[in-house]
Amino acid sequence: MKRTLPLATLAAALALTASTWSIAQQPPSATPAPGVQHGHHGAHHNAGAHPHHGAGHGARHGSDGLMMPGAGFLRGLDLSEAQRDRVFSILHAQAPTLREKAREARTAREAMHQLALAGELDETRLQEAAQRASRAMTDLAVQRARTHNAVFKELTPEQQSQLKARREHRGHSGHSDRHGRADLSDSLQAG
Repeated sequence: MKRTLPLATLAAALALTASTWSIAQQPPSATPAPGVQHGHHGAHHNAGAHPHHGAGHGARHGSDGLMMPGAGFLRGLDLSEAQRDRVFSILHAQAPTLREKAREARTAREAMHQLALAGELDETRLQEAAQRASRAMTDLAVQRARTHNAVFKELTPEQQSQLKARREHRGHSGHSDRHGRADLSDSLQAG
């Protein structure tokens, strides 16, 4: 019976690691516009790096002139040049912070993984690593929500309504995208 608890803890730690692995590896979530198939993000791949990607692959993801991670949800909102500049500034300014938060989360998950693979499981160290991982993921989610809110505030009331309508049309209610991250429009709903 004593062996069951450490095995259950190990299983939980591995499940946490597996379920959150891609969260910090990815940029803030980008929600595809209606009718656009969700696939590879142009910001992650060079158009020529994959034979099945055409030369215009990245442009499809940046139709409003913002070809950076985290801006895909703005597709189809017809941003003015001034709005694009302000949104770019927000996303660019937050990139180092988001990268650091993602690095902290990744480091904490790696520590949990190493502990899980140890011959003898150190429960105290495992709990500490799990708390660090949880805190890092929370910090990352909060920072992303702050960034998303700052971008949302740059939209006109009509653009905000379009974004909210897009979310409602998809029928989401706090769901996550395929990487396990909360949808951007979910974090903006309070805005």
